[in-house]
Amino acid sequence: TRAIYRWIITHISYDEAAYDNGNKRINRNNTDIIKRRKAVCWGYTNLFQEMAQQLGIESIIVSGYARTQSSEAFPLEEVNHAWNAVKIDVKWYLLDATWGSSLLGKKDEFISRYQRDYFLTKPAYFLLNHLPANPIWQLINCPISVDQVKLSIDSLLSSATKNQCNKNINPIDNFLKLNSEERRFQEA
Repeated sequence: TRAIYRWIITHISYDEAAYDNGNKRINRNNTDIIKRRKAVCWGYTNLFQEMAQQLGIESIIVSGYARTQSSEAFPLEEVNHAWNAVKIDVKWYLLDATWGSSLLGKKDEFISRYQRDYFLTKPAYFLLNHLPANPIWQLINCPISVDQVKLSIDSLLSSATKNQCNKNINPIDNFLKLNSEERRFQEA
């Protein structure tokens, strides 16, 4: 998992031109991404997903909302980002190769820079700027609501680290048993 992540974040750069032009659907083909060495978030996640599957590593693409440096609140009008969840041994972890390969500057410009901050990040900290559309991918005992996302960082961390919820079943295992059509329906 670490080798795939490191390879992607050191060999693929963010396609700022595609992002700026609104052409976010470019770079969804992994062959094109490797050839051009550029991608937007969906390309990073899709490439990680395929490489993980080739090595027998269980991985999921997670879509949701990202809070950037230029936005104080999560833009909840529509999904605006994608990242991966990966299963190591029996535990799920979160990673974001897009954000691991670059920093978002003050004027929403991307600066290439290797970062470890988004590799197997503790879920409570990941939630500070990544909110999955499907709450099961928050990977915390008590998933936070959209209203709680508006809280201060300290309050958000406190909510995200609560352990007092009743957790009788593993919703991730149940979700993964669904066929692709049922998964899409549940995520919608």
